[in-house]
Amino acid sequence: MKVSVVIPSYNGAHKLPILIHALEKQSFKDFEVIFVLDGSKDNSNKIILTNSKFLTYKIAEFENGGRSKARNRGVNLAKGELIIFFDDDMEPLPDCIEQHWAFHQRSIENILVAGVQRDVAQNSDIQRYKTIICANWEKTLAQNSLKQSIEKVFLSSANFSIPNNLFLQLNGFDERLTDAEDYELGIRAISQGYSLYYLPQAIGLHYDLITCKSYIKRLRQYANAHKKVQEINPLAKMDLASPTSVSGIKYYVYKALAQG
Repeated sequence: MKVSVVIPSYNGAHKLPILIHALEKQSFKDFEVIFVLDGSKDNSNKIILTNSKFLTYKIAEFENGGRSKARNRGVNLAKGELIIFFDDDMEPLPDCIEQHWAFHQRSIENILVAGVQRDVAQNSDIQRYKTIICANWEKTLAQNSLKQSIEKVFLSSANFSIPNNLFLQLNGFDERLTDAEDYELGIRAISQGYSLYYLPQAIGLHYDLITCKSYIKRLRQYANAHKKVQEINPLAKMDLASPTSVSGIKYYVYKALAQG
């Protein structure tokens, strides 16, 4: 196998069919899929068996250990020379894997984070707001430089690729982290002399339906996660997830929405 696609999932049975069917439509065919069920208690196993008619795949089931450990376990089972990570709520476009593979034929021993387009089917104000924010951020990446600097790292585990041997050299994801582990991996890779590139053409659609409350809560979680990353890796100076500071009535609205 040239490519191993690693997909961690926790109770993601309702999301997996879209991803599986998208993988079956890929223009690049020489890949295996490793589904890592991280303590799932739903019928994910059955969903995979029912829907994966045309895929070469493995199902690995473990007790819940978090995203870092799940992805590391997936790579340990991988046979491909290139590892591609997708989240279980992704829909890679038909040429996505081919774009990843082609990039690594031109640029070896590097990491590639790819384009993620947010689904706006929910059609809410907060969904559109997040889509615009993310699109502007990724547009800035593409305009400034496809090669990233350690001062401004963007690495989303929803859609990125790395040579198998490089992932092992970096010792994979830090299993002390249950959030922002992808950001820390990017910081660590660049600090060790490897390059991190952004490629907007390798597109995956992201079905992340949110509310205002859940979005603000997620920002808080990211901010706390980045503080832990900074404790583990002093080179992580940029807290990209921290929301802009607010005061007055906005502060109390933010605080109220972010609870729970």
